[in-house]
Amino acid sequence: MDNNKILKQSLIEFHNAISHLSAVYWGYGDAEKNKDRAINHFKRGALDSYKSIIKDFFIIKSCKSYLQNQEYENIINDLKETRKEEYENISKDNRISQKYHELTTKIIHFTNLKK
Repeated sequence: MDNNKILKQSLIEFHNAISHLSAVYWGYGDAEKNKDRAINHFKRGALDSYKSIIKDFFIIKSCKSYLQNQEYENIINDLKETRKEEYENISKDNRISQKYHELTTKIIHFTNLKK
């Protein structure tokens, strides 16, 4: 895990979220702001985890022969569309986290089929 900055960031986001929830529990600061901040940290951590799965998929992919598989091509196209939408909607409220969740679910299913 020393070289995986994305997973480290996911853990940092989780820690920060728990810190905000602790502040709510102990009555420090504005409870609503701390709840909102905790939610945002959880969302960022989830997004970092999704991106880690995608990164690992492409590392594993380079070791195996997936290039002629239609499902693999569909995953690549989904990733391109998701990244495009993410870039187009930076700082806007959107469903990008849900799209990454759906994409990583496809990746996990696809890699399980290859075992």
